[in-house]
Order: sequence, then structure tokens, then C-alpha cells
Amino acid sequence: MSFLLLAVALSAKPVAREYKGPLDGIDVAQQSAGVLARFDAADRVTAERALTAVSKGMAVRVAFIRTDAGPLAAVTIDSQGRLPFRHFTDLARRLSAEPGVAETWAFVAPGPRDDSLEQEATFRFEAGEPKEEARVQYRADPAYLELVRRKVSPTAFHAARWPSYPLSQLALALKLPGRTCLDETWQLHTLATTRWPADAGENLSVAWVDLPGGIATEIQQQALKEKRSPSALVAEALVEARKAKQLAKQPAHEKFASYDEGQPDSEKHARRQLTLFLPQAELDAAEDSGAAEAISLSRVVQYAWRRAHPHEQR
Repeated sequence: MSFLLLAVALSAKPVAREYKGPLDGIDVAQQSAGVLARFDAADRVTAERALTAVSKGMAVRVAFIRTDAGPLAAVTIDSQGRLPFRHFTDLARRLSAEPGVAETWAFVAPGPRDDSLEQEATFRFEAGEPKEEARVQYRADPAYLELVRRKVSPTAFHAARWPSYPLSQLALALKLPGRTCLDETWQLHTLATTRWPADAGENLSVAWVDLPGGIATEIQQQALKEKRSPSALVAEALVEARKAKQLAKQPAHEKFASYDEGQPDSEKHARRQLTLFLPQAELDAAEDSGAAEAISLSRVVQYAWRRAHPHEQR
């Protein structure tokens, strides 16, 4: 499958307000919002023509993504000031009327750095008309109330949102790797150039880990040997460590290889970055445990991997 990334920047002009939705007046400049369009066929020329026709007067970024649901275009709008959600719903409505476009969605959720919205929603359009919507108020969920009262970590609420919340349902319908690419829309552009694995679990989120070169090589070689993805192997190691209540715990010294971080030969080996797609539940647990021990996610992954794959002493 091929993945393309297109950036479109046009001069800014006001967008005509032709469709009035229930959340159109909300400022989403600091929230997670976007438009997804599913096309009838993988015709880049038709897709670009449709997007150009409806995005005049806007500064947009577009990522083309192929999923098992069909070819998609993910559109985000850049703004230096206030950004009403109506720009997204109107764009989705007009785009759905273009030739070759099967259906579109406008979606909104709290931003990763601004959780004041306390709700999420999706709006679907076909042939220029609104067809259905899904909305949820977070304060109707007991898990969210526990989060607000600081009785649980965000992990518990994240788990409650999958798979029934609107963005989760949209990710499932479009065969995206998980809802996090909608919660953090920059991930949509990552998906345009990086294929996610099919064997790593559900509700995946992309993560970059910085590892000693030897460990990164171990992971990739083991994945080739087992004909599986590095993401799946790392996810398994994290699961094992979590179940053993050893996440973020350093393994016994004799399990380490000489090139592991903190070992005698570690400085002789260049570090490498791996792109992993991990189940959100395991990623949350790893980040929570790392924060409790004041260590990075990369170190948590290193410890979990070495615990699951102790180095053979020779």
C-alpha cells in the first residue's frame, strides 16, 4: 500500500457559514479537530481536485492514508487565532458533495494540552447533507468524574473511551489503528508515511523510543526471526512486565548485555530510535510506571525487553 502526504497552504479568507451544527460556535484552536473523507477509489488526482475546490480561502494540511476501509484524506486546518468548529463541519459538508467522495466526517475532542472541552463528537455527511452525529459528555461517565476528583489516573478514563465513544467508533469504522490518531491529529500525518502493524493489538498509538543500538537490533532481528512486527514483540514484553508488576523495574544485573544502557560498553554503541505502534492501554501503563520511577518511556521499554529476553552470558 502506498501512503502520500500533501500540504496545501492557501491565503486565509473567511469561510461561508452554510451548515449550522450544534458545536459550530466552539473555538477548537487548542482542541483536537479535523475532517476525514473516504473516497470511492484511490484516485489521487480526483482527491486533490476535490480538496482544492473546497479549501479555497483556508490554510489546510492534508494526509492521504490507505486503510482496509478504503482511501482516506485527513484534513486539519491551521489558524493563528480563534478557530470555530463550523469551519470543519462546513468543510466536511462541502467536501462530501464533490465527485469521488463517498462520505466525510468532522470530529472534535479535547486537545492533548487543553482538556477543557469535556466532550467529543463526530458528524457524518453524504452528498452535501448531514446524515448522523454521535456526541458524548464526559461528565456523564463515572470514570471521568473519578479522574476529575483525582482518584484515578488518566489511564482509567482512556480505557473507558474504547471502544464505545464517538472517536473510537470512527477509528474502528475507518480501520484506523486506534483513536489516538484522532485525539492527537499530528499522528494522522504520521500514518500517511508509516504503515502500522496488524499484529500488535487494538487501539494502537504511535510511540518513538530511543534505545541502545544493540537492543534496537535485537528487537528487529527477533521480529524477522518470528515473522512478526517489532511493535508486537515490545507490546508482549510490556504486558509480561505489567502482569508481573515489574514495569519500570530494572532487571537483575546478570540479565543485561554489555551494550545495555548503564553497562560498561554502552557508550561504544550508537543509540537508535524505533517507531512503535503500541496498544494505548499498555502505553498508558508504561508511561504511568515510568513517571512514578522518574524514568523515560524508552527506559521502561528497555527494561521490559531485557526482562523478557535476558542476555545469554557466554
